[in-house]
Formats: sequence, structure tokens, C-alpha cells
Amino acid sequence: MQTTTARPLILLALALAFAACGGGGSSPTAPQPTAVLTLTANPTSATGEPCTVCGPLVGEKRVTTDLTAGESAGVGVVASELGMQLRLDSGELLVDAGYTGAGLTQLAGTTRIAPGGQLLLPDAGPHYPGARAGETGNLTYTLRGTDDNGHAVSATVVVRVTT
Repeated sequence: MQTTTARPLILLALALAFAACGGGGSSPTAPQPTAVLTLTANPTSATGEPCTVCGPLVGEKRVTTDLTAGESAGVGVVASELGMQLRLDSGELLVDAGYTGAGLTQLAGTTRIAPGGQLLLPDAGPHYPGARAGETGNLTYTLRGTDDNGHAVSATVVVRVTT
């Protein structure tokens, strides 16, 4: 009789020990996918002109293009910054500016890029001193954000400009 009573207790103890060691639990969590962000410009070259949108900026000019941000991995993104650097062919950094927060929302209407979706950033570009008109260089746009799985993502496009 002792053997019959001991057997269920031993089986119960083994089952508890097996469960405590993680046996029979769920499998490890797979890494979460990262969004793939793209940024394109249309047109890919631009010429500066007086700004008629931003109010009385006497002597200032502005160079702009329409940007399209896209996501192609099926993971949404919240954009946090659109950085803009205008570097002249001489190597001089003429402008280092950007849109963040409310400015980015005002430009695009939202900061959210849906999974597999696009976000238009129309007429995006910096101001610069009008006295620098006629110089050439590259305007580099960099869109930064965080995807729905917490990964930092970014995309860059370069536009050829004449100030």
C-alpha cells in the first residue's frame, strides 16, 4: 500500500519541479520587426526664391521641395524630426535647421506614417540670407522617428539647389 500512495506524490512533485524549471511554458519571444523608412523628393533639384508663406522675413529666401516618406516593412512610424542641412559646394554649412513637434505636424498634418503607408511633407525647406543667392550646393533632408516596436529609424534624401 505504501507504494500506491507514494507513486502519485512522486508524480506530483516531478510535475511541479518540471513546471518551475520553465518546461511546458511558451517559447521565447521573437525579435520584433523594424520599420523600413524611405524619403524621396520631387523635384530633386530646386532654386531659392523669396518666401511668401512665413510672414515678414525681410531679405530672406527659401528653397523647398515636396518630400514623401514611405514605410515598406508593415510597421508604423511616428516621425519626430525632419532635419535640413544646406551645404554649399564650397563646403560651408549655410543652414542647419529642421521641423520638430508642432512644426512637423503643421507641415505634414500628422507625424504618423501607417504601416506600408506614406506621408507627404509638402513645400519643405529652410530659409537663408538672400545675400547668398546664386550659390550652389546640396540640401540634405533627414527624417527621424520611432517605429511601433520602439526602434529608431531614419531616411535621407539629397536635393541639388541653387540659392
